[in-house]
Amino acid sequence: MLYILPLALATQVLLLVVVLSSKSYLQKKCFSWFGEASFAIMLGVAVGVIVKLVGASSVYREKISFNENIFMYFFLPVIIFDAGYSVDRKLFVKQLDRIFLLAVPGTVISFFVFAVLMWSCSILDFGSSSIFGALISATDPVAVLAVLSRLGASPSLYITTFGESVLNDAIGAVLYDTAAHIYSEGHAVGARELFLAVLSFVGIFVGSILMGFVFAVTSAWSFKRRIFASPVMIPLMSYLSYVLAATFGMSGIVSLLVCAAMMRAYLTPQMDVGSQHKVHHTSQMLGEALEIFVCLSVGL
Repeated sequence: MLYILPLALATQVLLLVVVLSSKSYLQKKCFSWFGEASFAIMLGVAVGVIVKLVGASSVYREKISFNENIFMYFFLPVIIFDAGYSVDRKLFVKQLDRIFLLAVPGTVISFFVFAVLMWSCSILDFGSSSIFGALISATDPVAVLAVLSRLGASPSLYITTFGESVLNDAIGAVLYDTAAHIYSEGHAVGARELFLAVLSFVGIFVGSILMGFVFAVTSAWSFKRRIFASPVMIPLMSYLSYVLAATFGMSGIVSLLVCAAMMRAYLTPQMDVGSQHKVHHTSQMLGEALEIFVCLSVGL
């Protein structure tokens, strides 16, 4: 039994190497419509089927399959940190109107469409359909962003897609909590429930921004006073803002995004050039690798 975990890790790392090695081949063959994310999912599915057919132990299959806790508390923070640390802040602010239009009304419309479709097709009752709609309406277009980046899409399109995917996390959390509370308690949807939902969204969104702001300012002040002078403080404090935001019922994604972007603006200039390059390239390298790792895990 002791060899199962190392074997599972070796399998995942080997698959990751295969996918990353195929990246240049796919680009050379001009498969612009077929990126490494799609290849990773297909490869994961194929390996998962083979593992099941050969009769591998259930423990091994469990170790190589998708783990939501590892994704939420390790993979996702690294990917969001890379995005926040590399984001064009000026362009992000310029596109805020479009981002909010897609993130707020767009997610709410998607929620109602999925809920009504599931209910009208008699697949689920209306309460369960609403909860399903809340879960499925907030998407994380990691693969879409990777394709847009590879195809050289306009920066405004990329930043709008990225910003919407970050902000709809808070919207999706509010919709889910509201739907689950209303239908578990058997309450009717009225003006009070809608007002509380709006108030909850504002609280989550503002609280998440403040959490990221506080950690970024504290880190910049500590770095300037040489209380903590190591570049490792940047990802660690950003991760701490993510975990604490989730602990207090806020959006860890929004908090981490704000913290990473502000650290890039106010803390990074205080570091020497070598440290700046180390943090930037390390976050990019880990972000790219973990995005592929997530796609592999989903397939497996």
